[in-house]
Amino acid sequence: MTTLYKVLMAGRRSNHDGSVWPEPPGTRRVDGEVVPCENGLHLVEAGHIIDWLHLGTEIWEAEPAEGATIAHADGKVAVSEARLVRQLPWDDRAARLFAADCAAHVLHLYEDRYPGDDRPREAIEMARKVANGEADDAARSAAESAAWSAARSAAESAAWSAARSAAREWQVELLLRTLGIR
Repeated sequence: MTTLYKVLMAGRRSNHDGSVWPEPPGTRRVDGEVVPCENGLHLVEAGHIIDWLHLGTEIWEAEPAEGATIAHADGKVAVSEARLVRQLPWDDRAARLFAADCAAHVLHLYEDRYPGDDRPREAIEMARKVANGEADDAARSAAESAAWSAARSAAESAAWSAARSAAREWQVELLLRTLGIR
């Protein structure tokens, strides 16, 4: 079977109901018919982890228990019983650096349209400094404000581009390398 993953909030807490998944190798089980998006423990294939990042701060390799009921749907798998195998190297630092790399990858789209506006580039540089512990609290606050502006600008620039799907493929590959999956 394909390796599967689970995105959870801190402390192995489920975004859906706040329940805590057991420490490996413990298993978690749900009762009733397994129906994706309705009932079951939802795991995701590697290429779709990026779609679930907004739901948590921890990424785990996970697997269905032997004999579990399994239902597939759009890159995710709903199962009746599963266990976490190992936590992947995803934390605030990795997330900030990943976001900075993604923004830098499409920065040229924004700079082509607004050649005199350095705010997105400065926000990307500050995000990297914050991730690497090279910024003080005042710089963090300024970076956070600038980062929201830059993120909106970069997102708009990416939307202007016909290369949006190519950018997504690049982001997925970067994320998988960051997590040590590829």
